[in-house]
Amino acid sequence: MSQCHEIAGRSIARGEPLAVIAEIGLNHNGSVDLAHRLIEASADAGVWAIKFQVFSADRLLTADAPAPAHLQAGSLRGLVQQLELDDAAYPGLISHARDRGLAVIATAFDEDAVRMLDALRIDAFKIASGDLTHVLLIEAAARSGRPVVLSTGMSTDPDVARAVDCAAAAGATAIALLHCVSAYPTPDDQQNLRAVATLARTYDRPVGLSDHGMGGDAALLACALGATVY
Repeated sequence: MSQCHEIAGRSIARGEPLAVIAEIGLNHNGSVDLAHRLIEASADAGVWAIKFQVFSADRLLTADAPAPAHLQAGSLRGLVQQLELDDAAYPGLISHARDRGLAVIATAFDEDAVRMLDALRIDAFKIASGDLTHVLLIEAAARSGRPVVLSTGMSTDPDVARAVDCAAAAGATAIALLHCVSAYPTPDDQQNLRAVATLARTYDRPVGLSDHGMGGDAALLACALGATVY
């Protein structure tokens, strides 16, 4: 079977124009109204897609996980709970995004989130760098038959290879790999952008950059190195 390199009808194959995804993520701060405003801002900026992060703090974090020292919070779980959106918010948000011509991608952090997002017919699943070795989650996303985008921060070559094989075996219709440096923000001298070309050469899949830097130069350089997703 020939490989599919499309998400939401757009080719992300090598040589195609850069497909830009706006990371809404947790930037809505738990506010549905702010999430809708971020969709409007993303569409006005001319991006191709938006991406959410969908999780349950209760399922993701232990109750006694401490909050980061620089933040005022009783626990990490309590802090992250403030950044959740109810499942009931997503149908309206996805409809809004599509009304503005945007593809919708989501990072699911557990299998319940995969099932919910699959039922809402999102365009692709993202697997966060920290879950690149979470085989059950990758399989659940891939079994939906939707494209899967794998982020590779802090991973080894064998980690990436196993994740690609897992997603392919479980039925992902397309697989893309994002080079990622898990530092926030990433200093310019630590971007290691040649990894974009290495991923493309090694796996013969669409590649891109999950950019945690502060400027726009990394996007241009990643595109020159073969990135088609940013």
